Amino acid sequence: MKIIDTPEFQRLRNIKQLGGCSYVYPGAVHTRFEHSIGTCHIALQLIEHLENNIAEKNVKITKEEKLCVGIAALCHDLGHGPFSHLFDRGVIPRINKENPTQHEMYSIKIFDRMMENGLIKKYIKDAGYEMEAKYDHYHCIKEMIYGPFDEKTLKRTPEYKFEDKEKRFLYEIVSNEATGIDVDKWDYFARDCYYLGIHNNFDYKRFIKFARVIEHEGYNRICFRHKEEHNVYEMFHTRYRLYRQAYFHRATTGIEEMIEEGITGDLEGYLAMDDHIVTLILHSGGTELKEARDLLKRVTQRDVYKLIKKTELKKPVKGEDIESVAKHIVGYSGGIRADDIVCKMRKFAYWKGNENPVKTVLFYNKEDENKAFKVESNESSEIQPLMYETCFIYVYVKDMAQLEDAKKAVDNWNKSGKDRWLEGINAN
Repeated sequence: MKIIDTPEFQRLRNIKQLGGCSYVYPGAVHTRFEHSIGTCHIALQLIEHLENNIAEKNVKITKEEKLCVGIAALCHDLGHGPFSHLFDRGVIPRINKENPTQHEMYSIKIFDRMMENGLIKKYIKDAGYEMEAKYDHYHCIKEMIYGPFDEKTLKRTPEYKFEDKEKRFLYEIVSNEATGIDVDKWDYFARDCYYLGIHNNFDYKRFIKFARVIEHEGYNRICFRHKEEHNVYEMFHTRYRLYRQAYFHRATTGIEEMIEEGITGDLEGYLAMDDHIVTLILHSGGTELKEARDLLKRVTQRDVYKLIKKTELKKPVKGEDIESVAKHIVGYSGGIRADDIVCKMRKFAYWKGNENPVKTVLFYNKEDENKAFKVESNESSEIQPLMYETCFIYVYVKDMAQLEDAKKAVDNWNKSGKDRWLEGINAN
């Protein structure tokens, strides 16, 4: 509660979880505030369960480690900017092309700011927690959020600062880079599906019930009952569906492009920015923000960029190739310029790329609950998809008055045979 009551955390009340999705799905207006509390709740449920399900009975979870997990889960999204991923996916790269830092880095910077005044640390100490006695638990919290990194350079490192092979599983709860199975996903899958009206077949409560800490290749890791393999596939399939049906919906993608253009500025005063930045721009006066104001007015009036082509790619292409598409297209019809066309590439993946995500997950059998193993790729062939990643390119025209010219340009360009980097694609 001491952390929740800080201005840094309360700011999350005004940051929508799903960015521009609310302009397509009216119910999707939930925020990072409730998601963060929900993630903390599930994290504490999982750590309580794991405490009683560790294969090596001499491995104990301390109360300080439990607190670290809870705080990391609570604070993992502190660094989100306006409209959540829209900001770190679209706005930050426009502002800072050399170092397009993602929200996790800002989360640990804001966490440091929260700890600077000492009040929360004092409260934790007075409550009987020794967070800086053996080693710096506060650094562990940040690594649970961001992964292993160097405190001075903020660059990623191969190992956690306070490497403890017996306790590696603690870093697989909030943000799991090893398998992608973590409480952050469990909360937003359930929460987002509920508010989007999308059916959710994945049951994280079964994952908690059948989770167990087992030694594997020298490290204690979180493992799941082998019979939950189908549930693992369902989890990653849920992620894929959410991206394809909602997060990167063609209307959402077009609207978010307009919002990105409208709120692009600088990163000064980051903590002062939330979704209300759009309202401030809309009600601003003078000429300085006129272009942004007019653009955002179009969003509110549903005068949005029009999709003229959605094309499936066999594989992702480089960002500069996507940016050059508009320049190629305009040569096949008069009356439009490259600036009148917007091209976006979106990838929908089960997790990372076109790899089977279940291959990285550790399981155990009822017959030997203390032995961890990975499954072969063909063990559940009846439910495995042919591909784990799909890639699309979207082409929008900004002005409806140029719709026919833009359609003609795209059609002529596609027939020209000069789009060699799209060779072999299936067009919708």
